[in-house]
Amino acid sequence: MKKVWILICLLLIIVGVIFFIVLGDNSKKEININDIGKKLDNPNHDILIPTKYDVKNVYLHNDDFVSAWAEIIMSNKIEISIYTSDDLKNKSSKYINKEKVNNTNIKEYKTNAGKREYIFKKDKLIYVYKFSPSEKENINQYLKTNLD
Repeated sequence: MKKVWILICLLLIIVGVIFFIVLGDNSKKEININDIGKKLDNPNHDILIPTKYDVKNVYLHNDDFVSAWAEIIMSNKIEISIYTSDDLKNKSSKYINKEKVNNTNIKEYKTNAGKREYIFKKDKLIYVYKFSPSEKENINQYLKTNLD
C-alpha cells in the first residue's frame, strides 16, 4: 500500500511539472511593436521607444502571476522593458543618481556588467532602459526631447 501512495505522489509531481512547463511556454509571445500600448492597457498614449535603433524583437510577457509587461530588444546596446506594475524592485544593480527631466523622475543604476539602467514612470507605465554607457548621451537627448 505504501508503494501505491508513493507512485501516486510521483505521478502527481510529474503531472504538475509538465503542467507548469506547458503554461510557462505561453507566457512570452512575440508581438508587433505597434501593439504594445494596446496589450498593456495604455492604447491612447505614445510608447517611448527611440527610433534611432533598429527593433529586433518585441515580446509580451504574461504568466498570470505578475502583471503583463513588454520587452523590446533593439540592439546589443539597448533593451527596453515596459511594466504595468508599480512594485518594480531593482536589487541586482547599484543605484547611482536621480534626475528630473521635464517633470519626470529618472533613477539611474549601474549593472554588474557595467551597463546603465534608467527607470521612470510615464502614463501609468514603468520604463526600464538598459543600455551601454556609450549610448547614455543619445538616450538622454531622446528623453529630454520626448518626455512631457
